[in-house]
Amino acid sequence: YRYVWDNGLSLDSAYPYTAIHENCQRNNPNSSYKLFGYRGLKGGDEDNLLRALFFIGPIPIAMDANHDEFIFHESGIIDIPTCNPDNLNHAVLAVGYNLTETPYLLVKNSYGLNWGTNGYFKIALYRNNMCGISSWATIPYIAF
Repeated sequence: YRYVWDNGLSLDSAYPYTAIHENCQRNNPNSSYKLFGYRGLKGGDEDNLLRALFFIGPIPIAMDANHDEFIFHESGIIDIPTCNPDNLNHAVLAVGYNLTETPYLLVKNSYGLNWGTNGYFKIALYRNNMCGISSWATIPYIAF
């Protein structure tokens, strides 16, 4: 959040993606949104995370991603019994969930569209905080 706190966020129309390797325009005068704080969710509470997703929308979370089953994931629901909920080493974005049959959290990764299912993955819910998905989650407060 430090970069957004210091520089704000711009709309795509004000600072469009160019597909060119170049430095970010710091202190962009077109920054439309400013971060003025954030709140952490209660760690380890998957139901609290699901409530936040339902009422607020996508939530940044951290997880243990240091497993071949995750790194080389292609499809299906991730269920890695050896994941450590206290070894948080990768930030992702929780975007949704499904509670029917096999409950899972739908998450956007940062590895690109060729990883997982178009850059997204499903991870098992209610499996003792699988990979720490609910150990660290924050809700940013953004002003317009």
